[in-house]
Amino acid sequence: MDRPAGADGFADLLQELRVRSGRSYEDLARATFTSRSTLHRYCTGAGLPVDDDVVLRLGEACGADAGELDDLVRRWKTALADRESGAVRPVPADVEPEEPAAAPVESEGAEADGPAPRRSRRRAVMAAAGLAVVVLAGAVVVAVRGGDAPASAGPTGAAGEDVCVNRSDVRRADGPTGAFDATWTADQLCPNQPNVPVFLTPLAREDDPGAQAGTLYSTESWFVCWTTGRLHSGGNRIWYYTQGDVSHPDHRDRRAWGFVAAHYLDTVLDPDPGTPQCPALRGRS
Repeated sequence: MDRPAGADGFADLLQELRVRSGRSYEDLARATFTSRSTLHRYCTGAGLPVDDDVVLRLGEACGADAGELDDLVRRWKTALADRESGAVRPVPADVEPEEPAAAPVESEGAEADGPAPRRSRRRAVMAAAGLAVVVLAGAVVVAVRGGDAPASAGPTGAAGEDVCVNRSDVRRADGPTGAFDATWTADQLCPNQPNVPVFLTPLAREDDPGAQAGTLYSTESWFVCWTTGRLHSGGNRIWYYTQGDVSHPDHRDRRAWGFVAAHYLDTVLDPDPGTPQCPALRGRS
């Protein structure tokens, strides 16, 4: 796998700011509504945010001054330009940097600021032979309007073991513009494919981009419920409800809430046994 040649400049500065701030990956992820694994990709040059709102949010959370924020955005733009021009280099083995030895310890009060922790995603550690061992970690919510770019073919589990992890310390609400206008106090964290389309309705055709509510970039994603809908290319009618990382420009009011066809998730069974069934749709697309 290759990455933009300029990604290191952005990654180096972001990692420098993070270490200087004393924030751990998990703490910074919580503070910026980013997943821990996605943040790690940013800090190692293996991934790039999708827009400057995410870049600025990361820099500000690390205490960057105006000049450093400008530099961070400039380096991010350079990396994006390299990606678009095809200037890439090989990605080294995904070895996570150690946390700073003398990093200050954040108080519980500091982590509790803002809404309940958000979408976190599991950290996938891939062996060279292609066998995946999954370590599920951290919890953070997904930010809409830009979101993080917010990861893997995914594991299959052993002897039918469920690879998803249930979380009961969250609060998810799709609001009056969502499909249900409901609130969930638990979710299911599952591995999924990258760049997944999120549709307004489970009855959508997968070849209809106009029916998309948004896109899910991360490959460790939370889902609050499942429902049945149109037969999709995975061969069944199961769709999972979640919030994407970015909204479709024609449906920003939906805040990227929508349905993902089951074949994009690396679940052992569909519907996933730990994911509850969705309530009745409100009769809107």
